[in-house]
Amino acid sequence: GAVSLVREQEAWPETGHARRAGISAFGVSGTNAHVIIEQAPAASPVAAEATVTPAIVPWIVSGKSRDALQAQIDRLGAFTSGTNLSTVDVGYSLATGRSAFAHRAVLLAGPDGLVEFARGTIAAGKTAFLFSGQGSQRIGMGRELYARFPAFAAALDEVFAHLDVELDRPLREVVWGSDAELLDETAYTQPALFAIEVALFRLLESWGVKPDHVAGHSIGEIAAAHVAGVLSLADAVRLVVARGRLMQALPAGGAMVSLEAAEAEVRPLLTEGVTIAAVNGPAAVVIAGAEDEVTAIAGRFDGQGRKTKRLRVSHAFHSPLMDPMLDGFRRVVEGLSFAAPQIPLVSNVTGALATAAQLCSPEYWVSHVRETVRFADGVLALRDAGVSTFVEVGPDGVLSAMTQQVLDDGAGQAVLPVLRANRDEETTISAALGALHVRGVPVAWEAFFAGTGARRITLPTYAFQHERFWPEPSLSHVAGVSADPADAEFWAAVEREDLSSLSTILDLDDGALTAMVPALSTWRRKRNDRSVVDGWRYRESWKPLAHPAAPTAGRWLVVVPEHTDPWLDTAVAALGEDVVRVGLGDDLTGFTARLIEAHEGGVAAVVALAVPGWPTDLLQALSDAGVEAP
Repeated sequence: GAVSLVREQEAWPETGHARRAGISAFGVSGTNAHVIIEQAPAASPVAAEATVTPAIVPWIVSGKSRDALQAQIDRLGAFTSGTNLSTVDVGYSLATGRSAFAHRAVLLAGPDGLVEFARGTIAAGKTAFLFSGQGSQRIGMGRELYARFPAFAAALDEVFAHLDVELDRPLREVVWGSDAELLDETAYTQPALFAIEVALFRLLESWGVKPDHVAGHSIGEIAAAHVAGVLSLADAVRLVVARGRLMQALPAGGAMVSLEAAEAEVRPLLTEGVTIAAVNGPAAVVIAGAEDEVTAIAGRFDGQGRKTKRLRVSHAFHSPLMDPMLDGFRRVVEGLSFAAPQIPLVSNVTGALATAAQLCSPEYWVSHVRETVRFADGVLALRDAGVSTFVEVGPDGVLSAMTQQVLDDGAGQAVLPVLRANRDEETTISAALGALHVRGVPVAWEAFFAGTGARRITLPTYAFQHERFWPEPSLSHVAGVSADPADAEFWAAVEREDLSSLSTILDLDDGALTAMVPALSTWRRKRNDRSVVDGWRYRESWKPLAHPAAPTAGRWLVVVPEHTDPWLDTAVAALGEDVVRVGLGDDLTGFTARLIEAHEGGVAAVVALAVPGWPTDLLQALSDAGVEAP
């Protein structure tokens, strides 16, 4: 039966969260908000009745070639133009009812019409999540996502509940209030960023988007460590709150300045009271420490016409001015429990993949407060680990700009922030999700459209790109007509059964031709029909080779079923030592991505063993992967 629950809590700044699934009534009485939540019967992944109307809907389109993709987009635009079709129904039908080919695009359907956001082909490589650091916070961050996506709201509620036990006021009031200066206080900034970033990760996770690696910038690394399994939520919250509170309690003073300079240029200028707080790029360094000493170093670069910018911070983080808090912080960290990461994590301290021993050491997290944030090195470490898609998980795109500078527009790499300051949150994250799909990152679209009431509708069929491979026969071949004009005139008269003309040509009277001409005409038609049909046929013939052909020199790419078989292993072994084996699965997109990886360095030949029913898809996948070997 149905179970009803009534709870009271302080009124939230906005009641839009009542749109979340399961809330059947919402009212405000005095200072308390009353929420009645009813347990509903089990429903299908996409509810029969709409509970949320998305403001923006991604439309996913794909084709087997660039021309086919454009034809699909044109056909879809013509089909939906001037109609009252639901944008949600169209988006859901495209995402869940169509094959996803290698050439892809995402269109955003919203109040301003249909706009193309991204286009490309699936990319080889892994995905990394980058968690933003202090400075990316903004009033109202996450508020629109909270009203729109239940998974985000549930995760944020859980983190806020843990944080509110540790803080002196509800964090929700700080994040969604109007006092930007209060949010900028370190004691609230760091817990707020942690909460938003964990909720964003859980939202992406609910849509099937999972990273191969994680990393973060300063406080962002704690969020990365939590989602990677190093810290439980309770322990991560204790760590974040203690870190922010102890930093906030330090005497005011100090400065942080970003410089347009390389680390090697800045390091010789450092003094006892100044350190390099962060290396964010090849020419992007932040120095921190005593104000007068920091200002003097910055002035030297300013005098050279270099860009310098003083950061709006209450304290000089990652500098000697942090030393008085380290002992107190160490006592807190020593009381926490740590575990080996379930997702590989890149360290700020080393700029390389962190080991379990490092992450499980309390001293690591103490040094994390004080040491240089080696973000640029971390991005390069991720690139070297095979990452080609970088996703910034935070309220703005601060790390995205840094990452692009480090990668220097590296070919085949993409950096995608899930949110942007001063932009609609639902639009930004929906567009980012579509861009991830374009690059071949798996997305559970059923989950994305859950709760929207979307229904499957009939859409235009695939825009096939027809290409003829048959030789075009000459007229004489099709009709059996001789090249001799006299022969042509004769057979044309036979086909017309023109007795008068035939009598003249053959010098015979009509009586002699009356019985013969219909028989000739019938024979002629049958012969022409046979000739046309024969032109459609292939004939297969076999002949033995006198000597076996020599194996192709070079590397062989061998496609086999994903299951193992002794005779398959023997057959692959017989092809020589320079062989790369690729397993064939049901997912054509994933198979194409594996072919791209296997093709690095080139291959001399392709052999397909025991893959019945796959000739067309296999050839298409090889073409999409750029494999041109025989």
